[in-house]
This record gives sequence, C-alpha cells and structure tokens, in this order.
Amino acid sequence: MPAYALATFLGMIPPTFIFVTYGQSVTANLHPVVTVLLTLLMVILFFLVPIWIKRKNPFGLHDWMKGEEPQ
Repeated sequence: MPAYALATFLGMIPPTFIFVTYGQSVTANLHPVVTVLLTLLMVILFFLVPIWIKRKNPFGLHDWMKGEEPQ
C-alpha cells in the first residue's frame, strides 16, 4: 500500500496541478458560456476518442494498447 500511495502522489498530483493551472490560464479571459462549452467538448472527446481508436485502429494504436504488435 505505501508503494501505491507514493506512485499516486508522484504520478498523479503533479500532472493534475499542471492541468489545473494550464486550464485556469486558458479560460481566464473567456466568457463563462464558452468555458462551459469547451469543458463539455473535452469531456465528450475523452469518451469518444477511445471508442474511435477501438473501432478504426488508427496507426495500430488499439493493437499497441493491448500489447500486440501492429499489423
């Protein structure tokens, strides 16, 4: 359990801090409606991109993620 906690701390907290800081600076001067729309777009992309990769297998990404050699 300590290894998991350390890996989480080192692997997740710094990138999360960077994403939050970057997102805050990008949306600081935007209209709130635009900010909400950009957020919704990103959430939709987070769901659709993996489905697209699984169906279309661009550049052999699906095979690579499964640990297989691309064809």
